[in-house]
Amino acid sequence: MVKTKAKEIKKTVKKTNKKTKRIDILLEERIYFIETIVAQGLPSRQIVPTCSKKWGVGERQVRKVKSEWVKRQLERYKKTVDNIDLEKQKIIDTLDEIQVRSLQRHSFNETLGAINSKMKLLGMGKEVIDHTSKGEKIENITYTVVDPSNNSK
Repeated sequence: MVKTKAKEIKKTVKKTNKKTKRIDILLEERIYFIETIVAQGLPSRQIVPTCSKKWGVGERQVRKVKSEWVKRQLERYKKTVDNIDLEKQKIIDTLDEIQVRSLQRHSFNETLGAINSKMKLLGMGKEVIDHTSKGEKIENITYTVVDPSNNSK
């Protein structure tokens, strides 16, 4: 995440006005400095005095740069959370497909496994569906599948 080259910082600035471009480059360099000192373990309360002393500016200007850095960190976090949510949704969709196919094949252990996996992924706690009968094997199960058009099969 931390950019190490000044060229990369300059590539992010796309304005044509020289004064505005210089201010944007300075902002990027200062944000990079904050990222560096935070990565090195400097406590949050020490950011403003350290930067103020290093840059020779007032604390108000440092707070503005710090607020921009915090805003960017929040944007990165939101993108990460969105990506995680998308990945979870893909996994849930796959588990739904497994559940449907296993029901069609009458493989109830696979169905319950898919349901339990979805519950774990969604953070719904412990497995609440027990597909055993106190450790005994269940045999000779009869069931009826009802089709709305034919009443039963």
